Amino acid sequence: MSDLRNNLDAAKREYRAARYPGNLAEELLGAPRRSHPVLRITAFVGMASGIAAALVVWMMHKAVTESPSVGPAKVVAVNVAPPATLATAKPTPSQTPDNDPAVPVASFPAQPTFPSDVPIVPSDIPLVPSASMMDFPSMPEMPSITSIPSMDFDFSADVSNDQKEST
Repeated sequence: MSDLRNNLDAAKREYRAARYPGNLAEELLGAPRRSHPVLRITAFVGMASGIAAALVVWMMHKAVTESPSVGPAKVVAVNVAPPATLATAKPTPSQTPDNDPAVPVASFPAQPTFPSDVPIVPSDIPLVPSASMMDFPSMPEMPSITSIPSMDFDFSADVSNDQKEST
């Protein structure tokens, strides 16, 4: 192998061998705390009662939506035959065919027609208004960015490639 490959492999082994000497998670987050038994019992009871309530709602919904079992048909309505004798109304003298208040449709006069010399749509007014006829207000002016003091950026400084930002 070449010297470059040996140097790269040595750097790789050195990089992978680097370890933090302690428990970083415990140092940053603190020691794990034990949960209180009362909190565990309360959480368990809450979950159990939620599941029980969901089951009750499901059972009630299921009972309502199930179709009834097939059994003998119940009589809801019965068509009763009309009585043998019906009362009839006798016409009064004023309702004789000569004095009948009903007028046959054929005796109505014809409906008037629309005059042919009058246009349905006026010709001097356009059906669709033009843009010049519409009056729109002007758009409000946008504030200039230079008037905002917090937006003052100076990009004239030269940044070299050797400087690295730490994260």
